[in-house]
Amino acid sequence: MKTIASIMLSTGLGTIIASGASAAIMPGDDITLAFHSASPSQAVYFSFVEGASASSANRTEAREFGRAGKVNWQDYNTITFCIQIGEDVEYGDVIDFTFETVESTPDDPPYAGGMGGMRATMVRDLYSRWYNDVKISDSSDLASAFQAMIWELTHETFASDYDTTGLHLTTGAMQTNQLSAEAQGIFGAMANSLGDGGWMDSYGDNLWGLSNADYQDQLIVVPGGAIGFAGLGLFAARRRRQR
Repeated sequence: MKTIASIMLSTGLGTIIASGASAAIMPGDDITLAFHSASPSQAVYFSFVEGASASSANRTEAREFGRAGKVNWQDYNTITFCIQIGEDVEYGDVIDFTFETVESTPDDPPYAGGMGGMRATMVRDLYSRWYNDVKISDSSDLASAFQAMIWELTHETFASDYDTTGLHLTTGAMQTNQLSAEAQGIFGAMANSLGDGGWMDSYGDNLWGLSNADYQDQLIVVPGGAIGFAGLGLFAARRRRQR
């Protein structure tokens, strides 16, 4: 197993420093990240009832408060999206994550053993069609709609495989309330785009899950699928193989 120790830079030069050559990521590799913020994002109320049908009515009780949007790790150049609403992450948390395949994340909850192939295919399609725009945008509408759709794909109950008709914000097993009208419209456009013309996988081995048993699991895009000079952002990366 390789370990990646992230060292946050205090300079504003934006230089990526690495102690060795880039190395391809493999499941089981570790990375340490320090949480900074959720921004751009929108305040939402969400609710998840495992096994509830996709047509379940909107729940007004037992809802939790949170933010839907980009998850930023110091110092802003590492961006992830949450795939596990049952656990938390807060400012200042320094978390040891393990790289896992998208299919194998999140850990339980909501589903033991990860989201599986069907959900992962839909998530990969969403990233293929929308992530590039989300990544470069400072729009809270776009970021929050993208996060809400990830929650929907990873938590909703599907009537049948690849059935996108049950992808709704305020009904079903997974419910997200109080997004702006603009974000709701973008969410609808995302739902309508999924699988159109076939299921896409533009990011391939560059899209990974980050897993920790005590904190929210995340999705991350690693440019080139390797840590090093093409790495994760404005931090130094060091890798060592444990024997």
